[in-house]
Amino acid sequence: IVWKPIIADSQNCDLMFTHWESIEDGDTNYIPKENLEVSSSYEFLSNYNKVKKGLNMSMTAFLTEDFKNLFTKEAIKFMHHSSKRFDNRYATPEILYMEQILPIQLAIKGNYKLKPLINCTWSPKQFRFIQQDKNEWIFNSFNPEQLCMHLWFHKNYIEKNLEARKEYMDSIRLVFERNFPNKIQAFEKAISNSKLPV
Repeated sequence: IVWKPIIADSQNCDLMFTHWESIEDGDTNYIPKENLEVSSSYEFLSNYNKVKKGLNMSMTAFLTEDFKNLFTKEAIKFMHHSSKRFDNRYATPEILYMEQILPIQLAIKGNYKLKPLINCTWSPKQFRFIQQDKNEWIFNSFNPEQLCMHLWFHKNYIEKNLEARKEYMDSIRLVFERNFPNKIQAFEKAISNSKLPV
């Protein structure tokens, strides 16, 4: 949920993304390229080891056609070479490589500029933010004073935890009542028809 208009800085940036992610030793999300399930015929860019952080692309703005086309071409090439099959994981290292490391490699190689929309760094390994600026972002908060709300892995928690799901649904009801009062009945009907208990 995006609460505020996003101001794109197309003069000084080729790609804007949500936030940084840390790459740490022993993290099973970001693994050595040798362990990715990809065909031996796929040629990795030579600067793989120069990438020290990943980037979260839940909100993404490609601000130059050149970088958009470059990334799209390379991402599709990687997908065609990947031998990874769905294994019920929320996110595989192959997806994270293609989406969160590859754009940085291309930026380094082509001298493109990247910029986060929210200045913070999430640690998948530690499951917490390890760096935030003075305006701390609470990612799952229904707070229109923040730029956005982003559930990502929290969706799994809500699905499995009845108390968390009730808190989430109550927050959505308040947002609907405040912003869409004429739609609240349709919202309640949709909830009552859903299979998940709330």
